[in-house]
Amino acid sequence: RAAVLAGHIGAGQQVAGFLTLWQPAPSRSSPVPAGAILVIPGQASFAILRQAVASGVVGIVAGSIEMRDFEGFLGLDAFDLLDSVNVDMAQASLPPLTMLFTGGFGSQTMPQSTLQALTRYQGSIALLSGVTSTRYALYPELVISLPEAETQRNWQPPAYDTSLRLGARVRVRSGANVGMTGDIDYFFVHLHRFLSGVQGRAVRLRLADGNILIAPILNIERIP
Repeated sequence: RAAVLAGHIGAGQQVAGFLTLWQPAPSRSSPVPAGAILVIPGQASFAILRQAVASGVVGIVAGSIEMRDFEGFLGLDAFDLLDSVNVDMAQASLPPLTMLFTGGFGSQTMPQSTLQALTRYQGSIALLSGVTSTRYALYPELVISLPEAETQRNWQPPAYDTSLRLGARVRVRSGANVGMTGDIDYFFVHLHRFLSGVQGRAVRLRLADGNILIAPILNIERIP
């Protein structure tokens, strides 16, 4: 019985540690705990990753990272890693830090619902795998052991509605707007023509800041 968080991009072999919320610029009075899986709500950087390794941190769960920082830390081309034929061999040569990014490459912050869930389980033992492969459709995962109070005799896993309907909260999972979240407020009846010239089924999203985004229906996923 566990809570599972799926990431967009990651790297690194399976590790276990205690979930720990951490600010990117900790003070001297708040040292980085060794053996922890750090939760960074915003964007990670090359400097943060290097500091984590030096402090003995085993894993990082963050909102996003710039590709140059990701590649610079790993010392290889991201696309070579993600498209590797031998996944195990590719992971074995990476630095000793497992990573999961909920929004992938860029500057996206972690969705508020995700951060709230991770905050709720702070201190819990978690298992983190950063293995990501576009060739084999493998994506990073964080598996959190649920507290005993939540797993009593009559415990049932919470129902999760994955249907797309008016008012549903969704996240854009690919493309230029990856990581953005909003509520569906309109389904286009006819095929929508995007700026790229491609036509497809689309929805209109109302973002948290009140702006409107039109997204392909295949590029969105339901979130709690």
